[in-house]
Amino acid sequence: VQPSGRMTYYFTYRNKANKRARIKIGLSGSVTVAQARDMAEEYSANVTKGVDVQNEKKTERLKAIQIRERTLERFLETHYEPWVLQNRKGGKRTVETIRRNFAEFNKLPLQDISLLLVEQWRTKRLKKGVKASTINRDVTALRGLLTKAVEWVAIEEHPLSKLKPLKIDSRPNIRYLSRQEEKRLMEALKARDQGIKDARDRGNLFRKKRGYKFLPSMQEADYGDRLTPMVILSLKTGLRQGELFDWKAQQPEIEPEYRVFPGKKGSRLDNVKRSWMKLLKDAEITKFRWHDMRHDFASKLVMKGVPLNTVRDLCGHADISTTLRYAHLAPEHKAEA
Repeated sequence: VQPSGRMTYYFTYRNKANKRARIKIGLSGSVTVAQARDMAEEYSANVTKGVDVQNEKKTERLKAIQIRERTLERFLETHYEPWVLQNRKGGKRTVETIRRNFAEFNKLPLQDISLLLVEQWRTKRLKKGVKASTINRDVTALRGLLTKAVEWVAIEEHPLSKLKPLKIDSRPNIRYLSRQEEKRLMEALKARDQGIKDARDRGNLFRKKRGYKFLPSMQEADYGDRLTPMVILSLKTGLRQGELFDWKAQQPEIEPEYRVFPGKKGSRLDNVKRSWMKLLKDAEITKFRWHDMRHDFASKLVMKGVPLNTVRDLCGHADISTTLRYAHLAPEHKAEA
């Protein structure tokens, strides 16, 4: 206890050379008596084992200083990236997000990344037209890095602990097809399939004139190519595009496993953007993304009275809050409740 009244807990002991030494545990108020005793017992056990606790603490303090001197860029490269890639499923995406979106902070020491700087960064992004949900996701990635920096004693306190996420409209506009749009889409698909079949017949006439080998006629086929079944499956099952591209089935008499919608030479299909955009143009449908077919699936279920939790299961939503985006499409549920 100092004359000023400041009280500090210390652990006093004798080292290997039988010299009296002491190590600071913490200030009274920051550390309770019980916590101080627990830490003292831990130090005592280490001393009994022959561990130089004073030297260990100095080493830890030196490491902390070295880490503290690192900039965001260096901390990311040498500490956070190896950890997040090893321990988080989306680690690679997290690292890319921090590098791409917080490049202006790269040369700053970690302790200089302040709440004000991040607030200013968010304002600039909003002015550029970036969605609030996207900005929130990016900040979450940076927040995770800073959380680890606190745990690893690189910074004393979390600079974003008081930062609140930007407000997001809980009832965004959900794009789904009207009956007329769905009808036009199906008609456009049918016309497209027939066009592909007719093109095969014209090609065979061309081959006939030149004595080339014919290709099989497609007139009896259900579809011209994979686009129609992919669209129908997306509308009626809510499958994500990536799930369609990755979908594999088994057919033992041919081979153990094959892609249902393969790309060239059986490889994974990577996009159908050109044919999809042409289809939308032919169907006179605007502002409708491939992913919106998933919204269409969920929306139609809700409008037909399917319980939200069932919609969640069918869509494979990890969080019910995702499904709640469609709740406003069934206002009668509140009346029933």
